[in-house]
Amino acid sequence: MRKVLLVAGLAAVALTGCGSMNKVGSEEAKLVQLDSSTYRLSLYQPWMKQEVRVRESAREDAVAVCAERGQGMQPLSSTSEPAAGAKTGASVEYTFRCVGYVAAPKDANVFRRLGFYTSEEGRIQAQKELEEELAANNP
Repeated sequence: MRKVLLVAGLAAVALTGCGSMNKVGSEEAKLVQLDSSTYRLSLYQPWMKQEVRVRESAREDAVAVCAERGQGMQPLSSTSEPAAGAKTGASVEYTFRCVGYVAAPKDANVFRRLGFYTSEEGRIQAQKELEEELAANNP
């Protein structure tokens, strides 16, 4: 229920394009739109000591914000702080961009092996590529 309310609140802020503070229980989430497709999400969870888990929660919220727009999420930066001193929980500042999806290549042969070849493998691969190039240029 908490996640549903948080995602709904983040989506509403994303649509208006301005920052606001949204509290669900004692969690604090602030989403600020930096430009037309870039956002900064500040998330504080006082019950969580491990910033890795808060960062993962912020990533999930960012994916949800971009999904509302029918786009994918591209993370740009993440800064997290563990619980320390008077601060009881961990927090994260997560900057991301909503981007369009890229279609997969239609030809599976577009990709070539990356890596190192032995001398013999290199000679064989070079000969094979030369033959393929000659076949393509001489129908």
